[in-house]
Amino acid sequence: MAPSAPDFYTALAGQYDELFGCSEQLTGFLVGEGAAPGTRVLDVASGTGACTRSLLARGVDCYATDLSSRMIERARSLARAHGIDTSRFAIADMRETHRHRAAPFDLVFCMGNSVSHLASLDEVEGADHLQTLLQARGDAVRAIGDEAGD
Repeated sequence: MAPSAPDFYTALAGQYDELFGCSEQLTGFLVGEGAAPGTRVLDVASGTGACTRSLLARGVDCYATDLSSRMIERARSLARAHGIDTSRFAIADMRETHRHRAAPFDLVFCMGNSVSHLASLDEVEGADHLQTLLQARGDAVRAIGDEAGD
């Protein structure tokens, strides 16, 4: 039997950044989508928070959520090592991020293949709730692939 998505990512947490990370190309894509210094951004299904750390380093007010407690533990550990406030990283199911304490956001993004782990078309369509997290002129980005544009 194949492991569930949370189990798979829990096992992968230690090597996640080496495999998926957040390239300069991906960071540039996010900046182009509106992740500018001073904007408030949410990284949904963030893994170990590599994109969040990259955006924070550029002055973006970024927060991260992931379903895997191990991923968030790793994200907080890496954040501590970089002098970043660990409260920016929270365990949360992407289907329930509309309750995030820092909302509203200027940009909400969900990169990689996270959306493909949802169980049904109804859940995928339900991901439209990300729109409720946005400022009036905010934007939501959902991408499937290891890099923007894949």
